[in-house]
Amino acid sequence: MRYGGFGRRAMAKAVDWGIIYVLNLAVFTLWTHHDPQPKESEFAIFGLVGAMFMIGYNSFFVERFGATPGKMLVGVKVVTADGNRLTPMRAFARAAAEVCSIGTFYIGYLVAAFDGERRTLHDRMCNTRVVLRQ
Repeated sequence: MRYGGFGRRAMAKAVDWGIIYVLNLAVFTLWTHHDPQPKESEFAIFGLVGAMFMIGYNSFFVERFGATPGKMLVGVKVVTADGNRLTPMRAFARAAAEVCSIGTFYIGYLVAAFDGERRTLHDRMCNTRVVLRQ
């Protein structure tokens, strides 16, 4: 397997987070359009909804297409250790485990820069790999 490098993965993540941010902002704007001063609780709900949206976005695209739009753009895909597509449950678990990579102050992502197979923390947790598309 030819693994997707750290820079390529970082670019894919930036694209995906940009898409998620714009969609979340649109939802938040529609939700709070009536209130020029959103309450702190609304920001907390916005964060929770954003996290759930990120998990849904990642699991849907990885299970359905093998890659998120950002990964498709940079030419990589997510596979199991033996090179197969992810099942719906593993795609969901990997997306949910990504919260751990974020929750470690993004160190879970940086691990990929030093791993021989370029795996992040959530790749290690779910035994997945990010490889170049053929």
